[in-house]
Amino acid sequence: MPNNLSSYFIEFLQHSSMYEEGKLEYDFGKPNRKSIASYFDNKQKSIELVSERLDSKKIKIAQRESLMWNTEQQKAIEFGNVLHEILAFISTENDIELAINKALENGLILVTQKEEVIKTIETILKHPNLITFYDGTGIVYNEQTIIKKGIGNLKPDRVVIKNNEAFLLDYKTGEKVEKHKSQLISYTTVIEEMGYKVVKKALVYIGEAIEIVFL
Repeated sequence: MPNNLSSYFIEFLQHSSMYEEGKLEYDFGKPNRKSIASYFDNKQKSIELVSERLDSKKIKIAQRESLMWNTEQQKAIEFGNVLHEILAFISTENDIELAINKALENGLILVTQKEEVIKTIETILKHPNLITFYDGTGIVYNEQTIIKKGIGNLKPDRVVIKNNEAFLLDYKTGEKVEKHKSQLISYTTVIEEMGYKVVKKALVYIGEAIEIVFL
Protein backbone atom coordinates (compact mmCIF):
# COMPACT_ATOMS: atom_id res chain seq x y z
CA MET A 1 0.00 0.00 0.00
CA PRO A 2 1.52 3.33 -1.05
CA ASN A 3 0.31 5.42 1.90
CA ASN A 4 0.91 3.23 4.91
CA LEU A 5 3.95 3.00 7.18
CA SER A 6 5.31 -0.21 5.66
CA SER A 7 5.90 1.55 2.32
CA TYR A 8 8.38 3.90 4.05
CA PHE A 9 10.33 0.96 5.46
CA ILE A 10 10.38 -0.77 2.07
CA GLU A 11 11.52 2.41 0.34
CA PHE A 12 14.36 2.78 2.88
CA LEU A 13 15.49 -0.83 2.36
CA GLN A 14 15.36 -0.44 -1.43
CA HIS A 15 17.38 2.77 -1.21
CA SER A 16 19.96 0.89 0.92
CA SER A 17 20.00 -2.03 -1.55
CA MET A 18 18.92 -4.37 1.24
CA TYR A 19 15.36 -5.17 0.29
CA GLU A 20 14.52 -8.83 -0.40
CA GLU A 21 11.08 -9.92 -1.49
CA GLY A 22 9.50 -12.13 1.16
CA LYS A 23 12.06 -11.29 3.89
CA LEU A 24 10.23 -10.04 6.99
CA GLU A 25 13.09 -9.28 9.44
CA TYR A 26 16.09 -6.99 9.02
CA ASP A 27 18.82 -6.34 11.60
CA PHE A 28 20.83 -3.11 11.93
CA GLY A 29 23.81 -2.14 14.08
CA LYS A 30 26.18 -4.17 16.24
CA PRO A 31 25.15 -6.07 19.39
CA ASN A 32 28.16 -4.90 21.44
CA ARG A 33 27.23 -3.03 24.66
CA LYS A 34 28.42 0.57 24.80
CA SER A 35 27.03 1.74 28.16
CA ILE A 36 28.56 0.79 31.51
CA ALA A 37 26.45 -1.65 33.46
CA SER A 38 25.22 -0.46 36.85
CA TYR A 39 23.92 -2.64 39.67
CA PHE A 40 21.57 -1.88 42.54
CA ASP A 41 23.54 -2.16 45.80
CA ASN A 42 20.51 -1.78 48.11
CA LYS A 43 22.43 0.65 50.34
CA GLN A 44 20.48 3.53 51.83
CA LYS A 45 22.02 6.92 51.24
CA SER A 46 22.29 9.13 54.28
CA ILE A 47 21.25 12.78 54.22
CA GLU A 48 24.20 15.06 54.76
CA LEU A 49 24.13 17.61 57.54
CA VAL A 50 23.26 21.14 56.48
CA SER A 51 26.34 23.25 56.96
CA GLU A 52 24.66 26.64 56.47
CA ARG A 53 21.50 28.20 57.77
CA LEU A 54 19.42 30.87 56.08
CA ASP A 55 20.55 34.28 57.22
CA SER A 56 17.53 35.94 58.84
CA LYS A 57 18.90 39.34 57.83
CA LYS A 58 18.32 38.40 54.20
CA ILE A 59 14.60 37.85 54.78
CA LYS A 60 12.57 40.92 53.91
CA ILE A 61 8.84 41.34 54.43
CA ALA A 62 6.79 43.88 52.49
CA GLN A 63 5.63 45.57 55.68
CA ARG A 64 3.25 48.05 54.04
CA GLU A 65 1.23 45.23 52.47
CA SER A 66 1.40 43.09 55.60
CA LEU A 67 -0.33 45.83 57.55
CA MET A 68 -3.42 45.21 55.42
CA TRP A 69 -3.54 41.43 55.85
CA ASN A 70 -7.10 40.46 56.75
CA THR A 71 -8.16 44.09 57.23
CA GLU A 72 -11.21 45.96 55.99
CA GLN A 73 -8.95 48.02 53.71
CA GLN A 74 -7.59 44.90 52.06
CA LYS A 75 -11.10 43.47 51.62
CA ALA A 76 -12.24 46.74 50.04
CA ILE A 77 -9.35 46.65 47.56
CA GLU A 78 -10.04 43.01 46.66
CA PHE A 79 -13.73 43.79 46.18
CA GLY A 80 -12.80 46.75 43.98
CA ASN A 81 -10.51 44.59 41.84
CA VAL A 82 -13.29 42.05 41.30
CA LEU A 83 -15.73 44.79 40.30
CA HIS A 84 -13.10 46.14 37.94
CA GLU A 85 -13.02 42.79 36.12
CA ILE A 86 -16.81 42.54 35.96
CA LEU A 87 -17.19 46.08 34.61
CA ALA A 88 -15.01 45.10 31.66
CA PHE A 89 -17.96 42.98 30.44
CA ILE A 90 -20.49 45.80 30.72
CA SER A 91 -21.28 48.29 27.97
CA THR A 92 -24.76 49.32 29.15
CA GLU A 93 -27.11 48.55 32.01
CA ASN A 94 -28.56 45.70 29.96
CA ASP A 95 -25.27 43.79 30.30
CA ILE A 96 -25.29 43.58 34.11
CA GLU A 97 -27.04 40.22 34.40
CA LEU A 98 -24.81 38.60 31.76
CA ALA A 99 -21.66 40.00 33.41
CA ILE A 100 -22.74 38.75 36.85
CA ASN A 101 -23.46 35.26 35.50
CA LYS A 102 -20.05 35.19 33.85
CA ALA A 103 -18.42 36.27 37.14
CA LEU A 104 -20.21 33.45 38.96
CA GLU A 105 -19.15 30.90 36.33
CA ASN A 106 -15.53 32.06 36.50
CA GLY A 107 -15.50 31.98 40.30
CA LEU A 108 -14.88 35.71 40.67
CA ILE A 109 -17.75 36.05 43.13
CA LEU A 110 -19.91 33.80 45.28
CA VAL A 111 -23.69 33.55 45.02
CA THR A 112 -23.89 35.20 48.45
CA GLN A 113 -22.05 38.25 47.05
CA LYS A 114 -24.25 38.61 43.98
CA GLU A 115 -26.73 41.17 45.34
CA GLU A 116 -24.00 43.36 46.82
CA VAL A 117 -22.06 43.36 43.54
CA ILE A 118 -25.17 44.21 41.49
CA LYS A 119 -26.03 47.04 43.87
CA THR A 120 -22.52 48.53 43.59
CA ILE A 121 -22.44 48.22 39.79
CA GLU A 122 -25.85 49.90 39.51
CA THR A 123 -24.58 52.70 41.76
CA ILE A 124 -21.79 53.34 39.26
CA LEU A 125 -23.88 53.01 36.10
CA LYS A 126 -26.73 55.17 37.44
CA HIS A 127 -24.54 57.82 39.05
CA PRO A 128 -25.81 61.21 37.82
CA ASN A 129 -22.28 62.35 36.95
CA LEU A 130 -21.59 59.22 34.88
CA ILE A 131 -24.78 58.99 32.83
CA THR A 132 -23.01 60.03 29.62
CA PHE A 133 -20.66 57.05 30.00
CA TYR A 134 -23.42 54.44 30.29
CA ASP A 135 -26.46 55.86 28.46
CA GLY A 136 -26.20 53.31 25.63
CA THR A 137 -25.23 55.80 22.94
CA GLY A 138 -21.97 55.82 21.03
CA ILE A 139 -19.38 53.06 20.59
CA VAL A 140 -17.99 51.53 23.79
CA TYR A 141 -14.42 50.26 24.04
CA ASN A 142 -13.72 48.40 27.28
CA GLU A 143 -10.04 47.68 28.00
CA GLN A 144 -8.96 48.03 24.39
CA THR A 145 -5.21 48.32 23.85
CA ILE A 146 -3.86 51.44 22.13
CA ILE A 147 -0.36 51.05 20.67
CA LYS A 148 1.69 54.24 20.85
CA LYS A 149 5.18 54.32 19.37
CA GLY A 150 7.77 55.33 21.96
CA ILE A 151 5.36 54.76 24.87
CA GLY A 152 4.15 51.20 24.44
CA ASN A 153 0.70 49.78 25.01
CA LEU A 154 -1.99 51.81 26.77
CA LYS A 155 -5.24 50.25 27.97
CA PRO A 156 -7.94 52.63 29.24
CA ASP A 157 -10.71 50.87 31.16
CA ARG A 158 -13.52 52.52 29.21
CA VAL A 159 -13.69 54.84 26.21
CA VAL A 160 -17.01 55.89 24.68
CA ILE A 161 -16.93 57.52 21.25
CA LYS A 162 -19.87 59.73 20.26
CA ASN A 163 -19.45 61.30 16.84
CA ASN A 164 -16.03 62.95 17.17
CA GLU A 165 -16.07 63.21 20.96
CA ALA A 166 -14.55 60.79 23.47
CA PHE A 167 -15.55 60.06 27.07
CA LEU A 168 -12.71 58.51 29.08
CA LEU A 169 -13.09 56.51 32.30
CA ASP A 170 -10.63 54.56 34.45
CA TYR A 171 -11.47 52.41 37.50
CA LYS A 172 -9.12 52.42 40.48
CA THR A 173 -8.86 50.77 43.89
CA GLY A 174 -6.94 51.77 46.98
CA GLU A 175 -5.55 55.20 47.78
CA LYS A 176 -5.59 58.13 45.39
CA VAL A 177 -2.15 58.80 43.95
CA GLU A 178 -0.92 61.38 41.47
CA LYS A 179 0.09 58.59 39.09
CA HIS A 180 -3.58 57.86 38.40
CA LYS A 181 -4.13 61.39 37.09
CA SER A 182 -0.97 61.25 35.00
CA GLN A 183 -2.11 57.96 33.47
CA LEU A 184 -5.49 59.41 32.53
CA ILE A 185 -3.83 62.46 30.98
CA SER A 186 -1.56 60.20 28.89
CA TYR A 187 -4.65 58.35 27.66
CA THR A 188 -6.24 61.69 26.76
CA THR A 189 -3.20 62.80 24.77
CA VAL A 190 -3.11 59.60 22.71
CA ILE A 191 -6.86 59.58 22.03
CA GLU A 192 -6.80 63.22 20.89
CA GLU A 193 -3.85 62.42 18.60
CA MET A 194 -6.22 59.91 16.96
CA GLY A 195 -8.52 62.77 16.01
CA TYR A 196 -11.06 62.67 18.86
CA LYS A 197 -11.77 65.41 21.39
CA VAL A 198 -11.89 64.11 24.97
CA VAL A 199 -14.78 66.11 26.45
CA LYS A 200 -15.02 64.24 29.75
CA LYS A 201 -12.55 62.15 31.73
CA ALA A 202 -12.89 60.67 35.20
CA LEU A 203 -11.35 58.32 37.73
CA VAL A 204 -13.79 56.06 39.56
CA TYR A 205 -12.42 54.80 42.87
CA ILE A 206 -14.10 51.57 43.95
CA GLY A 207 -13.86 50.58 47.59
CA GLU A 208 -16.07 50.84 50.65
CA ALA A 209 -17.69 53.74 48.82
CA ILE A 210 -17.71 54.94 45.20
CA GLU A 211 -15.79 58.16 44.65
CA ILE A 212 -15.46 60.00 41.35
CA VAL A 213 -12.65 62.38 40.44
CA PHE A 214 -13.04 64.45 37.27
CA LEU A 215 -10.05 65.96 35.54
